[in-house]
Amino acid sequence: ISFWEPVVNRDWVVSQKPASACQPIPQTPQVELTGYYPETMCTRYGSGGEMTFTFEKFVKRTAPAGA
Repeated sequence: ISFWEPVVNRDWVVSQKPASACQPIPQTPQVELTGYYPETMCTRYGSGGEMTFTFEKFVKRTAPAGA
């Protein structure tokens, strides 16, 4: 996996208007590059009607030696 691209269904967001909804991001067994990777993606619906999508709970993952 080169990158994580979440897909959010607009109909769900508009119909549910969640104050806050967070979902875990599936993790690969290994990473190619050492770095910080998000474990959660959250959707928030503000009082002004704006939607915010964030990646949260970043953890450092280490690539295998020699990768």
